[in-house]
Amino acid sequence: MYISDAIYNKIKSEHPKLFFGKNKNEAYNARKLYGISSLTQSDSIRLGNIVEHILASIITYGLKGKLVKLPRILTESILDNKAKREKQIDLLIEFEESFLYLEIKSNAELDSEKWPHTVTKIGVVANAISEQYGKPCEARILTPWFNLEKDMAHQYKKKEIMFVSEYFKRIGVEITSEQWYSELNQFALRWQEDTNE
Repeated sequence: MYISDAIYNKIKSEHPKLFFGKNKNEAYNARKLYGISSLTQSDSIRLGNIVEHILASIITYGLKGKLVKLPRILTESILDNKAKREKQIDLLIEFEESFLYLEIKSNAELDSEKWPHTVTKIGVVANAISEQYGKPCEARILTPWFNLEKDMAHQYKKKEIMFVSEYFKRIGVEITSEQWYSELNQFALRWQEDTNE
């Protein structure tokens, strides 16, 4: 036997993060967000895309800011800072004095390589928006979770994350966490009914 207990224990002591249980962090997935335990991985991804449209549509009920329909913007390349590349805009809101650019992530548990890339990308896009429109632009990663909860993964604690409670406050929409999760659940159930016909 080549892979002995000694090797197992050595690797476990040298790389303890590889041996953490996932049960706590996995609780914050689409099944919990939408309150439907039977969601498939495919359904979770599709509902993740739909939540972008939900969050954009809610702006019409807000008292502050207006949605800017700008699907893409030309920016410097994130990789080489030379060639111009088009970047997708998830959500861009214009206020009187500034813009708010939001990259929407239903699951913000990005790995150690994707996180810095995503943060760099939103910064590059915000700079391009500021240059093109002459107003400052704040860039954040918007998650559909209402607030930070105790057992959430460490990525949710980063300053780049915006929870929907802050988003709603910024656009002037009054909604409680119970109402938000209830409405998401009702929407997802209706969507599931329509897609299963």
